Amino acid sequence: MLSPEVMKALQEFYTEREEQSIEENWQLSQFWYTPETAERLANIARSQGSQICCLSTPTAFQALYCTRKDGEKLVLLEFDKRFHDLYNNDFVFYDYNDPLAIPDTLKGAFDVVIADPPFLAEECLEKVTKTIRFLTKKSIVLCTGVVMKTLVESLLKLRETSYKPQHARKLGNDFGCFTNFDINL
Repeated sequence: MLSPEVMKALQEFYTEREEQSIEENWQLSQFWYTPETAERLANIARSQGSQICCLSTPTAFQALYCTRKDGEKLVLLEFDKRFHDLYNNDFVFYDYNDPLAIPDTLKGAFDVVIADPPFLAEECLEKVTKTIRFLTKKSIVLCTGVVMKTLVESLLKLRETSYKPQHARKLGNDFGCFTNFDINL
């Protein structure tokens, strides 16, 4: 169950997104999380610290942004430049094809990185892994298709959790949440 504060914030986000026509762009492999999933991922991230990076996860970022706590550093790394208008200085353009083309000031700057690689492909996950390693001090939350499990374990040493992220539009792929720490469900 969503808290009233988060429900209001997410509703404002969805209203604002509609007004600004920021809808899922399937050509960019964008699939929005449900509000419940966005809130859960925000809570998981906050359990690891106040310096949080969302890598290709704009709905998780929105859940954090709308309920931002004092002293939190929140950054969205995203390919879709439409999000720059919403988040300005909290937005950094990111193209997984050039995984380290991000400001040096972000190196090791985050307690936790939440990532959702845009494609279920080995090459994509390998490049996103480089970015994650560059950004994080310690904790990683990776949401991706379960078909990538072996590669996720090999590249990042993450474990699949029992939590199953949900998307607003049902996807045909079995989706999983992988971390390098225990999450409380």
